[in-house]
Amino acid sequence: MKRKRLLIHIIIITLMSFSLIFCSGESIFSDASDTTEVVFGVYNDITKFGDGSGSGTGSSTITDNGDGTFTQSNSGSIIVSETSGYENYTVNLTAKVLSNNGYGIYLRMQDTSSTNPDGYVFQIDFGIGTRGGYRAVIFPGDSSIVANRMCTAGDTENPHCIDGDKQSYNIWHDVKIIVTGNNYKCYINNKLIYDFTDSTYSGGSVGIRTWNNGDNVTFKNFTVTQN
Repeated sequence: MKRKRLLIHIIIITLMSFSLIFCSGESIFSDASDTTEVVFGVYNDITKFGDGSGSGTGSSTITDNGDGTFTQSNSGSIIVSETSGYENYTVNLTAKVLSNNGYGIYLRMQDTSSTNPDGYVFQIDFGIGTRGGYRAVIFPGDSSIVANRMCTAGDTENPHCIDGDKQSYNIWHDVKIIVTGNNYKCYINNKLIYDFTDSTYSGGSVGIRTWNNGDNVTFKNFTVTQN
């Protein structure tokens, strides 16, 4: 009988606990760390690049490969549509360089009709140093905001810095760029490459840049989310 009364008490206490949780409006399955991510855009359609047909400025073009990936080729820049005026955001994509010098991601891009529009660019650049590396560039002027980060012998941590090989083509890598106020953080494969501050531009579009004919980069999973 005592065990039966104890079991009844346990059931009553449990029911009261559930009642308090539901009355408070809190889900029993919620996690205090959960946040709602605001997605500005998921760019998985050719109409969302350049003029809507894949053409950019200069001779640059984007081709839909039909498998969820896109390839940008030749010299010029291509705006990512619907990103005009973006201020604080995170850009994510997965990419690989197929040939020649590399590519860059435009941040706070100003004149989207120009071959080299004003704004910031984070570049994966095989043309610098003896093994290639990375640049954080501001236009006009094509001048580095911080020192170029060049690959060196023995550097095996970065996907494009393999000892004994200047350029490592056809290697998928994840790019993440976080833009918050005047601060810019640029990551490759979750490794911080640059963390710099500059106040020249406070808003503008996202874009992709290739700067020489023969440059080819394939990318996928291109998203822009709000910070």
